[in-house]
Amino acid sequence: MQKYFSGAMTKPWGDLDHTLSLAPRAQDIYLLSSQRAQTGVIEAMVNTALQQTRMNGRHLHLMDSRSIAEAIIDTLMLRDDAIDDLAQHLPVLADIRDDHPASLRAPPISALYVPNNAVDTELDRRLEKTACVEIGGIGGIGKSQAAAACLLRNECYFEYRFWVSGRDIDGVERLSSVPVQRGGAERNVSALLRRNRTFLVIDNASPSLAVDQLAALCGLNSRILITRQTPSPGAFAMPTMEETLARELLGKG
Repeated sequence: MQKYFSGAMTKPWGDLDHTLSLAPRAQDIYLLSSQRAQTGVIEAMVNTALQQTRMNGRHLHLMDSRSIAEAIIDTLMLRDDAIDDLAQHLPVLADIRDDHPASLRAPPISALYVPNNAVDTELDRRLEKTACVEIGGIGGIGKSQAAAACLLRNECYFEYRFWVSGRDIDGVERLSSVPVQRGGAERNVSALLRRNRTFLVIDNASPSLAVDQLAALCGLNSRILITRQTPSPGAFAMPTMEETLARELLGKG
């Protein structure tokens, strides 16, 4: 079997020729191999290729197994949607993601949780139209579980999904300094909200957090959901449990 990065690099040179013949307007060309390249061979070919007239205005990305792995960790480890897909073929990626600090991951849904369709429907309706939605209500009424269920229910629409304790956020500006540590990566929550499809839940949020200021952090397709006991005007008031749901809960206990 011919090694992709061996000798005169015949295979990658051939792939570059073939790519340019098929896509003469391509500006970024990626040549990937699952094999490991010896030190210096990738840099040598890339430098030589970029000196050719035909590569003017183009970028060549020649990646071996190590550089592919680095790209996954550096750029995709925070992307829950991407890792969910890749983990179907490489389950260890999900393990790496989940082994890192869980402070920004949603808590699991309690085994005693009883879904309230009316609450779920209203939260989804508000999130569809509003960048920041607030759930208000007394302690223990089920705000956090409703928020966790909402995050889980809508996860397919977002690239990033984060859960932050309100104890750590005493002002909107603090979201610029909350590191997201996962897979060795660190990112800024505010930046992710602006640039990417991001769903952020702030549980037990401080009264000092203004809904309009939080909404202003969001890009077009990002959303923030907050819970707190002292709601602001316009917040969704978490209702008490209906009798039928209460009986279902007692049955689980």
